[in-house]
Amino acid sequence: MTQNDRFPITNTPLIETHKNTNEINNDFGLLDGPWIEAFWFSPQTQLRSKSNFRRVKKSSSGAGDWGSLKRFEQTISTTARIARPSTWKIGNNNEAVSVRPMIVSVVVAKSMLDAGNFSKSVLDACEGVVFHTDASVVASTGVSERGRIGQRCVIGFARLAPGSSLENVAKAVAALSNCLVTQYQSMK
Repeated sequence: MTQNDRFPITNTPLIETHKNTNEINNDFGLLDGPWIEAFWFSPQTQLRSKSNFRRVKKSSSGAGDWGSLKRFEQTISTTARIARPSTWKIGNNNEAVSVRPMIVSVVVAKSMLDAGNFSKSVLDACEGVVFHTDASVVASTGVSERGRIGQRCVIGFARLAPGSSLENVAKAVAALSNCLVTQYQSMK
């Protein structure tokens, strides 16, 4: 990464932002806040929902197209792997969940999906990349702007120490949500 790839942003808790020039073509960066470490990314894909897929038979709209859901999960998983800091730790799968890092997840999106549905789809796609199982996720928030035109999203994860208090989890949720809303608004 060259010096031109870094964009220090003042008045926000963003540490650095990257323009990814690989074939996935996503923006991502690191975040500073009340956590051990955090990162965000903005995949160039439309959000999908397993919940909606299960309820809709295959149609001409592609709503029931399992292949599109698998491509979505692969894009999210690959992008999270690229954006995730090299120091990110998910803990040992043989350890009890209580000693693994605690994960906070926030998704800010313009979509026609319900916020709860797209949050779960993102978590499923990130299992094994950002955390071993979703049992490590102590908070998951979806912030939704409804709309068909100009759909986009910003996804962020924060890693907290095992055994973090509810107060610290709440602070991380609020800070991560604010960071991502700011990043989302800057993309308009």
